[in-house]
Amino acid sequence: MTMRAVTSGAVARLRGSLLGLSGSERSVAEWILADPGRLLHLSMSSVAQECGVSDTTVLRTCRTAGFRGFTDLKLALAQDLVRPTQLIHDDIDAADTPD
Repeated sequence: MTMRAVTSGAVARLRGSLLGLSGSERSVAEWILADPGRLLHLSMSSVAQECGVSDTTVLRTCRTAGFRGFTDLKLALAQDLVRPTQLIHDDIDAADTPD
């Protein structure tokens, strides 16, 4: 089995939207793309503070990238990040040995 990087779903949508974002929105998107898992533990206000922008800019980034809002982006990223782990567990069979 081959492990795939997080390249589909939310991450791909966010990457694909970079050219259409304003400068401040792009900085938010790039911050998220640098460590997508970190976003899952932060509020919109925390992300805004980390990026030096307003909450509205974070929300606008999410919407411009095609998400309904910040929570929608977080849920989509969580799904992207969980899928590789699920693929590993799906390949384990009852007949497998620990070797």
